[in-house]
Amino acid sequence: MKKSFFVLAVLIFSLFAPIFAADGEKSVIAIEQAKKVENIKDPVSGGDCIVLTGNVKISVSRGSSKTTISAERVNYNRSSEMLYADGSVSLTQTGGSAGGETITASSLLFNTATLEGVFDNGRAVQTSSDAINLPSGSTLIVASEVFGRDSGGTIAFKSGELTFCDDENPHWKIKATRIWLLPGGEFAFLNARLFVGRVPLMWLPAFYYPKDELIFNPAFGYRQREGYYINTTTYLYGRKPSSAVSSADIRTKTSSSSSSSSDDDKINFFSFMNTGSMKEQKREGLVLHNLDTDFKGDTSKYFKVMADYYANMGAMVGFDGVFAPNSLITSLATNFQMGFSNTVFRNNSLYLAKNAAGDVVHDESNFMGQKAPFRYQANLKFTVAKPFSITFSMPIYSDPFFSYDFNTRAETMDWIDFAMNGTDTSKDEVTVTETSSFTWGVNGSYTAKVPQILNPYISSLSLSSFSSSIVYSSKANESLSSDDRYKADSSWATYTPERKFYYPSQVTPFKASARISGTIIQYPFKASTKSQTAPSFTLTPPGDLNLEEKKEESGDEKLSKDGKKNDKKDKKDDKKSEEESEEEPLLAESYLPLLTVPSVSTTAINGITYSLGYNISPDFTSQLSYASTILKTPDDFTWNDMQSTYIQVKAPTVITSKVGYRDSFLTLTDTFTFNPVYQSHPYLKITDTTAEGGYTESAAKSVEKTDYSARKLDLTDVNALSFKPFYYTKHFSETSLTWNTTIKLVRTNFVGDADNPEWDYLTADLTDEESFTVHNLNFVLGSNQLDKKVYQTLSLTTTLPPQVDSYKGTLTLGFPYTTFTMGTGIHQKSKDDDTWVKDNLSQTLSISMFSSKLKFSQSYTYNFEEEVNDSLKFSLSGFGLQAAYTASYTTGYTFITENGISKGWASNSEKEFQP
Repeated sequence: MKKSFFVLAVLIFSLFAPIFAADGEKSVIAIEQAKKVENIKDPVSGGDCIVLTGNVKISVSRGSSKTTISAERVNYNRSSEMLYADGSVSLTQTGGSAGGETITASSLLFNTATLEGVFDNGRAVQTSSDAINLPSGSTLIVASEVFGRDSGGTIAFKSGELTFCDDENPHWKIKATRIWLLPGGEFAFLNARLFVGRVPLMWLPAFYYPKDELIFNPAFGYRQREGYYINTTTYLYGRKPSSAVSSADIRTKTSSSSSSSSDDDKINFFSFMNTGSMKEQKREGLVLHNLDTDFKGDTSKYFKVMADYYANMGAMVGFDGVFAPNSLITSLATNFQMGFSNTVFRNNSLYLAKNAAGDVVHDESNFMGQKAPFRYQANLKFTVAKPFSITFSMPIYSDPFFSYDFNTRAETMDWIDFAMNGTDTSKDEVTVTETSSFTWGVNGSYTAKVPQILNPYISSLSLSSFSSSIVYSSKANESLSSDDRYKADSSWATYTPERKFYYPSQVTPFKASARISGTIIQYPFKASTKSQTAPSFTLTPPGDLNLEEKKEESGDEKLSKDGKKNDKKDKKDDKKSEEESEEEPLLAESYLPLLTVPSVSTTAINGITYSLGYNISPDFTSQLSYASTILKTPDDFTWNDMQSTYIQVKAPTVITSKVGYRDSFLTLTDTFTFNPVYQSHPYLKITDTTAEGGYTESAAKSVEKTDYSARKLDLTDVNALSFKPFYYTKHFSETSLTWNTTIKLVRTNFVGDADNPEWDYLTADLTDEESFTVHNLNFVLGSNQLDKKVYQTLSLTTTLPPQVDSYKGTLTLGFPYTTFTMGTGIHQKSKDDDTWVKDNLSQTLSISMFSSKLKFSQSYTYNFEEEVNDSLKFSLSGFGLQAAYTASYTTGYTFITENGISKGWASNSEKEFQP
């Protein structure tokens, strides 16, 4: 390339990176490395030149950016501040907003004052930039005959190639005669061709990709059903997020699964043209210009208005807002949309805006008998944080298809995707989706602050949850055949959004759960806990090692016995001290290390402790149900025509008594649980058939009987007596012997029917296994070492009468990162059958590493009775991946063929252990 071209190009091009210094900043040039340095006169200008040769490395710093240039030879003209480098030129730029990049070239002409320059046969590898958005872990690679950046911020390439693939033969690339990255992230091509491998896919004679936005964010495109469309979104408060849906996303979403996956690839080719970071914007008329300053605000709070038009379907207007008003109302979300649409018909693969008679059929709406000449969607949702927590949500839809028709919209225009696909009609629409139900609801909770004077008698008082809701469900409209629009074209009933409507299927007037708990009696009266207390006496080292005392005695001022200072000093003492110091032993006390006396602590051991606590958790539920079978149109629903009403009241009350001796050396825990349950259907609509929206006589009787059976007045007692003989030893503190019992003191048994309800209240029978449900003795021999990082546990359990005899044992070995468990047992077959049956041998092994990110587990089961391997499993999981191998004792299958003719799979006659 001619030198004259380089001189001209330097006035046009500059470096490939957004590195700019503010006015007034000066460049600082440092020679970091060179084999030879000499000063000469420039033969043309006569100015002083510095010539560096041999593995040269120079840095140019300006502001927060630093440019490092490496080459075999560098000429620097002090007067013109121009630098010329050739021979394996490499330029690296760091700091500022440039991100990271490395540029290699055969030669470089560089202005150190303005940081402008030009590369000859250069190649740039960029990892990040404000102007473009690179995929995570990717690099942008640009090869060009000459490229650079001018003082206005324009990055230009001549005969350039762009790709993300750092390979000799990239998977895709863009070749263009001219490529410009304009300030603000705008993008332009001249004579550009897109290649996938060696195959050119698209040619653009000229293309301009604007990054400044119009305030109403227009996005347009084409879809088969809606036709040509335009979506506009104007943010009156807040601003559009960088993750806003683009027209390319909409096109991909609405394409059927049968479309080629290469569409996604095409979009990915151009994803780098999105800005890497959001910028502050300045409005000028209807245009929002991107500034150089990064946007630091929040895009999650906003208020926007929307106006869309669809050639086939109609128009939609509305607003959407999300706010965080204050500490009282922490969140507020609201939206309202109105759709003025017409029914879109379909003839094979062709969508039409008119019916068979050639007329446009306008859509209407009917919600709970309230008719409107338009369709709509709205929502109001807010959360109140204090004095109680409550969330209110009230969405509403005129029909189940509103969201499908109008909420698939874009806020960002992808020009590249539109240019590549345009009015592509080869793709069909996806299956129609609908909003089958929605709920109006209010729910919350409240926790009261209990006065200290009531503690511990009332330690917790709360309304755990309270709610009220209305569930709206959808069903088919059965009256369309009487509509004039149906008479004009019967296919209208298939495509109109009025083909389904909403009705309240279930109403929950009020549902609440509360909780109150506390301690009635506690001994000792003040809670006693283990504490570390210092001994009442002071530990001091022996006199010979008490260096502090000797240090005090060697001071200039010594205290006499009566407390007065003794300031007498004479020359004899000084001379004696000097003599003693000369005769100092080889290992004097001053050379010995100071002894650290460990701090001694004692643990307070409690004597007898006792506590009697309670926990009451009442729960109330009420519901109203409506039948859909009698509803033909939205006008048919009436609030008074209920199918049933339902209430349920529970108030489980737990009283826990706990006695302890010497902390956990000996403990007895006794828990009484009284669980009253009341359930009823106060109203049941009785009809001859269920098609009339009610219950038949027999069905109503069955519901009543179910309610009677659900009513309970049960009282259960659970006891656990535990003895830990080695509780105060370091290694065997977990060894214990525990006696467990569970006795149903009162059981409710419904013995009547719907017409004559009657209950039996069965009291405790210690000989009945259904009353004495748990009776066992458990012995645990446990030991631990190395602060419980290594432990061994052998657990032996036996059941006692009236339960069926059984004996079980489990061995657990724990090591760092590893746990091994094995267990088996033997039990009596039944109370009436004395045959003893062996339990399966179960074994598990688990290994966890890298903070549980990588886990290995193994399990094995052996059936002693059948003497076969029952199951085996190996599993390895971590970092989002999982692999497993399983085998079990089961029936296998064999593929049967006769005379070359397939007969299918047939099960084997015997089981076998197989994967």
